[in-house]
Amino acid sequence: MKQNQRITKVIPFAVILLAFLLMPILGLNSRSWINLFITIVINIVVACSLRVITLSGNISFAHGAFMGVGAYTAGMLGVYLNWPIWLTIPLGAVLATVTGIITGWPFARLKTIYFCMGTMFMGQAIVLLISSWDLAGGAMALRGIPSLSSALGGLADALGGEVKSYQLVFYLILIVALICLLIMYRFEHSRIGTTLRALAQSEDVAASIGVNPTFYRLLAMGVGCFFAGLMGGFQAHYLTTLSYNSFSMNLTLWLIMYMMIGGKNTFIGPIIGAIVVSFVENIANLLTSLSGSSTNEAFVAFSRWLGTNATYTPFLTAAVLLLVAYLLPNGLVGIPGSIRAAREKRAEKKEIADMMKGGEPK
Repeated sequence: MKQNQRITKVIPFAVILLAFLLMPILGLNSRSWINLFITIVINIVVACSLRVITLSGNISFAHGAFMGVGAYTAGMLGVYLNWPIWLTIPLGAVLATVTGIITGWPFARLKTIYFCMGTMFMGQAIVLLISSWDLAGGAMALRGIPSLSSALGGLADALGGEVKSYQLVFYLILIVALICLLIMYRFEHSRIGTTLRALAQSEDVAASIGVNPTFYRLLAMGVGCFFAGLMGGFQAHYLTTLSYNSFSMNLTLWLIMYMMIGGKNTFIGPIIGAIVVSFVENIANLLTSLSGSSTNEAFVAFSRWLGTNATYTPFLTAAVLLLVAYLLPNGLVGIPGSIRAAREKRAEKKEIADMMKGGEPK
């Protein structure tokens, strides 16, 4: 029975992994498609890292800023010191971890709402500090960051040019993301994860059995910030240009939306949410790209109309969020459960109707 349950849990992850592996092979290998896939993979890891923090019952509104710390650390070390990428990215993750722990420490003893407010203001302070620091590009942007594509260019040449360097970047980030997700999954289902969930349920009960709430909340904060900073480093070396606006509180709100739409109570929820929302955000660009090879005039016309009215896509995202909130309180991952519950309810009503019909006097 337990083995069947484990297999059932693994199936969604396997399907998503297979889809990402096959998409470039099946022809979706242009730079625009690869950019979208890389963005989705990075969003997935960062959203799951935010969920690690929420296991303790708190939610950090500075998570986007911590990702920015990792990104700017990696970028600045590459620009000014010309350090290799394999060193700048881990150092960015470490500094993001330290920053997250230091930032979260004053608020770790506070209740959820005060923790949220405290991290929100600290996150804004970090972004403002980056925007006013000339070494970080100031209000403009940090440019000239060594790119992952150039670092993997030699491997692409060794493969005879059949695989582009930006495609190799995608597979590299995908492999790193899978390792990160596996570590976070094991962390959530470890004894520490169980302790964090107990802390979220009742801090007083957890403290009565010897659990130190401050320590475990800071531990969750550190783990979540590490993976956010790691993905920030990869993003910096992929984009080669950084703007402080990319790591404002808006990014954190998007991450929260991924969790809400996908399902905040399961590990796979943020993964599904990030995929769905990212495709909805980029639906205009995707349809425009597909219409180039389409012979359907109606589809081409609709794609062009949507491309010229791309400003309306945020309303489409909001509509998806509202539909999920009203119809699927457990997120998109709750669809199978809702269907199963509806079938059981319908079968139960039918059984009751048959019993009443059979009991009627002839």
